[in-house]
Parts: sequence; C-alpha cells; structure tokens
Amino acid sequence: MAQDHTLLSAAGNTEVPAYLVLSQKGYVVSCSKQTSESWYAQKDHLRFQADSLMEVLGLVCMYESRGIN
Repeated sequence: MAQDHTLLSAAGNTEVPAYLVLSQKGYVVSCSKQTSESWYAQKDHLRFQADSLMEVLGLVCMYESRGIN
C-alpha cells in the first residue's frame, strides 16, 4: 500500500503564516528596504535578520533548538 507524503514548500503563501508564528512567539517583525529587502525579528536582546520571513523563522527555530552556538 502506497503512503501519501506531505510536501510543504516555501512560497508566497507561506510568508503570512511565518509572520504570524513569529508574532505568536513574541517577536516584533519589521522590514527594511534601504539597499535590498531585509526582514528582522526582535525580542528582548535577540535580533534575527534575513532576506525573507521564512529564513528569519528558520533562524529563530535554530536558535530555540541549538542556542547561541
């Protein structure tokens, strides 16, 4: 019997859910377009920066899982 597999891909329709997850985790999310678009998530003394909200969420998850190192 074949198993169904779930595929989740980063796309335009994943940006809003990524923003909502970051907000639910207590991060303030902002965007800067000075030279190119950069997204930031900040909470307490932590600040994460990347080119997309999905990348910022990935960094936050890595930090939560692995710590500063």
